[in-house]
Amino acid sequence: MLRMKEKGMLRREMRRLKSTRCVFRPVSVEGFTGTAGLTWIDRVEQPWFVTTAGKRLYIAREGYTWLQLAPEAGEWWLTVMYDRDKQPVQYYFDITLKNFMGPEGEMRFLDLFLDVVINAEDGSWEELDREELDLALERGAIDRATHALALERARRLERAIDGREAEWRALCRRVRETFREEQKTDGDVREIL
Repeated sequence: MLRMKEKGMLRREMRRLKSTRCVFRPVSVEGFTGTAGLTWIDRVEQPWFVTTAGKRLYIAREGYTWLQLAPEAGEWWLTVMYDRDKQPVQYYFDITLKNFMGPEGEMRFLDLFLDVVINAEDGSWEELDREELDLALERGAIDRATHALALERARRLERAIDGREAEWRALCRRVRETFREEQKTDGDVREIL
């Protein structure tokens, strides 16, 4: 059955990730206020790639890291996939109904099906899963107002990212720097197996 999915910063729903470590906390830096998390990918079932704009991009391999940003406003959730050299591969925005703190202290979101992706190599972006959003409306998983809300939030985000990959890269660098101590010591890192 097609339905809105609840996802969390620990990304337990991603079965391809066999062993990860994650730390998350509230962050306020210029351009972003919300919760941020950094996930170290220690082991994967197999390297995970996606094809975007005709290009094959690896988004999860051993030694990769993911930075997640969950803004207080709760209209989107960003996951930036970094390669082993800490270079961004892709900026993946889930359009969300809301971002919220779960009962166990983990930041979570309700996914509105629609996604927007920026290619880190050239700054181009594309919208993904529009057909999934439309199908959710057709099958009654969401109503017309929620469908319209998802499209409105995607359009707002697209205006904010169009031609601004360098600004997003700088924002993510500032947020990632707040995790510098954990990167050195593993700090209060949660292990996910």
